[in-house]
Amino acid sequence: MNIKGRLLEIPGLVISEKIEKMDPNKLNAYLQSLNAFVENISGLREQVEESIKSQEYGLLIRSLTDVRDMLLDIYAGPLALSCQEQIDILQKKEKNSQEIEDAVDILTGSILTLSIDLQMLAIDVKKDEAERREREEKEKAEVLEDDGDVKSILAVDDRAFFLDILKETLRDTAYKLTCVNSSKTALLFLKSNSPDLFILDIDMPDMDGFELAGKIREGGHKAPIIFLTSNDKRSYVIKAIESGGSDFIVKPFDKEQVIARIKKHIIKHTVKKD
Repeated sequence: MNIKGRLLEIPGLVISEKIEKMDPNKLNAYLQSLNAFVENISGLREQVEESIKSQEYGLLIRSLTDVRDMLLDIYAGPLALSCQEQIDILQKKEKNSQEIEDAVDILTGSILTLSIDLQMLAIDVKKDEAERREREEKEKAEVLEDDGDVKSILAVDDRAFFLDILKETLRDTAYKLTCVNSSKTALLFLKSNSPDLFILDIDMPDMDGFELAGKIREGGHKAPIIFLTSNDKRSYVIKAIESGGSDFIVKPFDKEQVIARIKKHIIKHTVKKD
C-alpha cells in the first residue's frame, strides 16, 4: 500500500478529500508537519497534565489551545473539536476538577494513540524506502552484469607480488584489469584510456598514490579510486579522501571483500554517468 493509502487508515486523520489533491511536494510537506506534531505533542501533553495537577486552568486552556491548533494543522479535525469542547467547558467553568481531569485524560489518550500511529507510519515509510533502494541497487547490478559492457580497472603498485594477487582475485570476473608498476606508467596509460575504476597503492617511490590520485583528477578522470593500504592511521584516511579516494582495500587481500568493493563502486559510477 502506498503512503496515501496508509495515511487514510489512521483513524485520527480526516484527509480523504485533501490527500488526493496533494502532489509529491505537498505530500512531503504534510509528512513533515506530521513529524513536527509527533516531536512536539509529548511536551504539550506534559503541560496539560501538569496544569491539571496544579489546577492552573488558565495554563490548561492555553495548552489545549496549542494542541488544538496543531491538530488542525495535520487535519485531525475530530480531535481538534474535542479540544475546543474542553476549552469551552473550562472557560465556562461548567465542571468540577475531577470531571475536567477525566475528560482531558480521555482526550490525551486519543492524542497519544494518534502520535503512536504516526510514529509507526514513519517507521514503515523508512523501511519501505530502504527496501526500495535495495531493490533498485540489485536491479542496477543485474543490468550491469547482463549488459555485456566490460568494465575496466587500472591497478598501480610498484610490487609485482600484490598485482599478481589482484590478477588472481579478479581472474574469474568480467572485469578487464590492467596492471602497471609505477605512477609514471599509469599516467602514460591514461593519455589514451579511461578506466572505470582505479586501484592505487599508496606507498610508491617517485610519486605516491595520493599524488597520483591528484594527477588522475586533474586529468579529468572521475572514476572511483580505491587505495591499497596496510596503514590505518587517521592521517592516511583523511589524506586519501582529500585526494579523491572512495574506499580502501587492506593488505593482505580478502578476495570476497575486494570483489564486493570493486563492484559497489563501479555500479555507483556507472549509474551516475547514466
